[in-house]
Amino acid sequence: MKVAVTGANGFVGSNLCNYLEFKGIDVKRIVRKKVDNGFEIKNIDEFTDWSEALKDVEIVIHCLSIAHETSKKKNLEEYRRVNVALTKNLALQAVAFGVKKFIFISSIKAGCDIDNIEKRLDSCYTKRKIDVYGISKLEAERELKILSNNEKIDVVIIRPCLIYGPGVKANFLNLIKLVNSGIPLPFLGIKNFRSILYVDNLSDFIYFCLKCKKASNKTFLFSDPLTLSTNSLIYKIGFYLNKRIIMFYLPKKFLLFLASLIGSKEKVKKLFDSLTIKSSSTYKYLEYEPKFSTDEGIKKTINWYLNNKNK
Repeated sequence: MKVAVTGANGFVGSNLCNYLEFKGIDVKRIVRKKVDNGFEIKNIDEFTDWSEALKDVEIVIHCLSIAHETSKKKNLEEYRRVNVALTKNLALQAVAFGVKKFIFISSIKAGCDIDNIEKRLDSCYTKRKIDVYGISKLEAERELKILSNNEKIDVVIIRPCLIYGPGVKANFLNLIKLVNSGIPLPFLGIKNFRSILYVDNLSDFIYFCLKCKKASNKTFLFSDPLTLSTNSLIYKIGFYLNKRIIMFYLPKKFLLFLASLIGSKEKVKKLFDSLTIKSSSTYKYLEYEPKFSTDEGIKKTINWYLNNKNK
């Protein structure tokens, strides 16, 4: 079995490729910038010719996208060009080359409530309004579903939540750095619940879906089994950093006001938000259990951080 992975030098893609190769899978790493074990395509866009990359490939795992962290810097049309048009072009060419399965790494943001009404949606509980990143991922999902209905290709869509693990960036890495600083944190009043996902749990789930017939043409919400509050996550990070956690109370409105003064209101607001996934339906349907606990994942993430923070 030969598997092509797009975005193979990204956080999710690189961890996934390492995991699949460890499991004995023949992986073609598709990258934009040349690396020793990568298949380079310099210009990846909605017009890319994927013919060389797709030769002899049975399964495509599409990890490449514009990351949600840049959503404020780009408009919806820019997101559509990469997350929708590029995905559709790749999938159409995959069909033409006889690829049997297309696994799309979407996002839980594709399931956020467009009308911003607090409710359960496909076993997802959130108050968040869908953003341009989420809209583009949802539109890409719809294009792939149309394709799978009309063509002989199995499409598996996975909607992960916040992913962490060795090599993590953005908000999770910033939280680690904040805890490691040892400063008192004004988060004692935060009362929320968050689902998170260890990157090796995602990699193992994708590996499982490679051969699982029941996964074909389905959409799966996926997270670690354990749901945490932001404060519980901070205490776990502090434990593995061997840092004493000191928290104090500040009213939410005052904390957001202070954050707005330094341009960090949205980042701080995310600390208060709840976003949980009921992955139990996924586990039950596929008769699957995640291989790693949240504590294992956080411990390995912190070990990576401690070994690399000064590099």
